[in-house]
Amino acid sequence: MNSRLNAALLRHSLIRPLLSADVLAPISVGILMLGAWELGVRISGIPPYLLPGPLLVLQTLVKDWSELFPSLLITLKITVVAFIAAVVSGLLVAILFAQSKWIERSFFPMR
Repeated sequence: MNSRLNAALLRHSLIRPLLSADVLAPISVGILMLGAWELGVRISGIPPYLLPGPLLVLQTLVKDWSELFPSLLITLKITVVAFIAAVVSGLLVAILFAQSKWIERSFFPMR
């Protein structure tokens, strides 16, 4: 009996934060925006090659997953490499500015 009570309390403590306004508000706005996008595309008659609706995007993603997934991996690889390069170069510039007052004065505006 005690283990059932503990399991129920655990479920309640895990679900309760998901039902807060901090979580539900952005989810609701996102769903409303997707609905407005789909409705706008259908009402306006914009051709799908100019602006596809979210349902068509999802259908295409599922249908062509085998073709799209390799491209996703390439994009993720490029993104990670670029992020690492940005972090390293930013760190090096910060160290350079911290070590040389002359360089700091040269690149920062007057106070």
